[in-house]
Amino acid sequence: MAGVSSFPTNAIGPGMPDQYLIPPISLQILAENAIKHNTTSVEEPLIIDIYNENDYITVKNNLQRYRLVETSNKKGLVSMKSLYSYLTDKPIHIVEDEKYFTVKIPLL
Repeated sequence: MAGVSSFPTNAIGPGMPDQYLIPPISLQILAENAIKHNTTSVEEPLIIDIYNENDYITVKNNLQRYRLVETSNKKGLVSMKSLYSYLTDKPIHIVEDEKYFTVKIPLL
Protein backbone atom coordinates (compact mmCIF):
# COMPACT_ATOMS: atom_id res chain seq x y z
CA MET A 1 0.00 0.00 0.00
CA ALA A 2 1.43 3.33 -1.00
CA GLY A 3 -0.23 5.28 1.81
CA VAL A 4 -3.44 6.28 3.49
CA SER A 5 -4.58 8.33 0.50
CA SER A 6 -4.50 5.19 -1.67
CA PHE A 7 -7.03 3.41 0.52
CA PRO A 8 -10.27 5.37 0.86
CA THR A 9 -13.14 3.73 2.72
CA ASN A 10 -16.63 5.14 2.40
CA ALA A 11 -19.40 4.57 4.93
CA ILE A 12 -22.47 5.56 2.93
CA GLY A 13 -26.04 6.24 3.91
CA PRO A 14 -27.93 6.01 7.18
CA GLY A 15 -26.35 4.36 10.19
CA MET A 16 -27.21 0.89 11.33
CA PRO A 17 -30.39 0.80 13.44
CA ASP A 18 -29.78 0.04 17.12
CA GLN A 19 -31.93 -3.09 17.10
CA TYR A 20 -29.66 -4.94 14.62
CA LEU A 21 -26.38 -6.74 15.21
CA ILE A 22 -23.59 -8.35 13.21
CA PRO A 23 -21.06 -10.87 14.51
CA PRO A 24 -17.88 -9.31 15.90
CA ILE A 25 -15.11 -8.66 13.36
CA SER A 26 -17.37 -9.33 10.33
CA LEU A 27 -16.59 -5.97 8.76
CA GLN A 28 -12.91 -6.35 9.57
CA ILE A 29 -12.78 -9.73 7.80
CA LEU A 30 -14.44 -8.28 4.70
CA ALA A 31 -12.14 -5.23 4.62
CA GLU A 32 -9.08 -7.45 5.10
CA ASN A 33 -10.31 -9.69 2.28
CA ALA A 34 -10.49 -6.69 -0.07
CA ILE A 35 -7.02 -5.50 0.93
CA LYS A 36 -5.47 -8.96 0.71
CA HIS A 37 -6.77 -9.74 -2.78
CA ASN A 38 -6.38 -6.36 -4.51
CA THR A 39 -3.63 -3.91 -5.34
CA THR A 40 -3.78 -0.23 -4.44
CA SER A 41 -1.81 2.90 -5.25
CA VAL A 42 -2.32 6.64 -5.25
CA GLU A 43 -3.02 6.48 -8.99
CA GLU A 44 -5.40 3.51 -8.71
CA PRO A 45 -6.84 3.39 -5.18
CA LEU A 46 -8.69 0.43 -3.76
CA ILE A 47 -12.06 1.86 -2.71
CA ILE A 48 -14.18 0.04 -0.14
CA ASP A 49 -17.80 1.15 0.31
CA ILE A 50 -19.76 0.00 3.37
CA TYR A 51 -23.47 0.68 3.60
CA ASN A 52 -26.77 -0.52 5.07
CA GLU A 53 -29.34 -1.69 2.52
CA ASN A 54 -32.53 -3.76 2.97
CA ASP A 55 -31.50 -5.37 6.30
CA TYR A 56 -28.02 -6.20 4.97
CA ILE A 57 -24.64 -4.55 5.42
CA THR A 58 -22.98 -4.32 2.02
CA VAL A 59 -19.20 -4.22 1.60
CA LYS A 60 -18.21 -3.43 -1.98
CA ASN A 61 -14.78 -2.82 -3.48
CA ASN A 62 -13.45 -2.10 -6.93
CA LEU A 63 -11.56 -5.05 -8.41
CA GLN A 64 -7.81 -4.67 -8.86
CA ARG A 65 -6.76 -8.23 -8.26
CA TYR A 66 -3.26 -9.42 -7.62
CA ARG A 67 -2.24 -12.08 -10.09
CA LEU A 68 -1.64 -14.51 -7.22
CA VAL A 69 -2.32 -14.29 -3.50
CA GLU A 70 0.14 -16.69 -1.89
CA THR A 71 -1.11 -16.29 1.68
CA SER A 72 -4.75 -17.05 0.89
CA ASN A 73 -6.26 -20.18 2.37
CA LYS A 74 -9.54 -19.45 0.54
CA LYS A 75 -11.51 -20.06 3.72
CA GLY A 76 -12.40 -16.55 4.98
CA LEU A 77 -15.73 -16.16 3.20
CA VAL A 78 -16.53 -19.87 3.59
CA SER A 79 -16.03 -19.56 7.36
CA MET A 80 -18.21 -16.45 7.46
CA LYS A 81 -20.99 -18.25 5.58
CA SER A 82 -20.76 -21.14 8.04
CA LEU A 83 -20.96 -18.80 11.03
CA TYR A 84 -24.00 -17.01 9.62
CA SER A 85 -25.75 -20.32 8.91
CA TYR A 86 -25.83 -20.91 12.68
CA LEU A 87 -27.20 -17.44 13.39
CA THR A 88 -29.81 -16.85 10.69
CA ASP A 89 -31.62 -18.36 7.73
CA LYS A 90 -30.78 -15.29 5.66
CA PRO A 91 -28.00 -16.01 3.15
CA ILE A 92 -24.78 -14.11 2.62
CA HIS A 93 -24.66 -12.79 -0.95
CA ILE A 94 -21.32 -12.73 -2.77
CA VAL A 95 -21.24 -11.17 -6.24
CA GLU A 96 -18.27 -10.50 -8.50
CA ASP A 97 -18.43 -8.79 -11.86
CA GLU A 98 -15.81 -7.14 -14.08
CA LYS A 99 -15.56 -4.04 -11.87
CA TYR A 100 -16.64 -4.91 -8.31
CA PHE A 101 -16.56 -7.54 -5.58
CA THR A 102 -19.59 -7.26 -3.29
CA VAL A 103 -20.50 -9.12 -0.11
CA LYS A 104 -23.84 -8.58 1.64
CA ILE A 105 -24.14 -9.86 5.20
CA PRO A 106 -27.53 -9.98 6.90
CA LEU A 107 -28.25 -7.86 9.92
CA LEU A 108 -29.26 -10.02 12.87
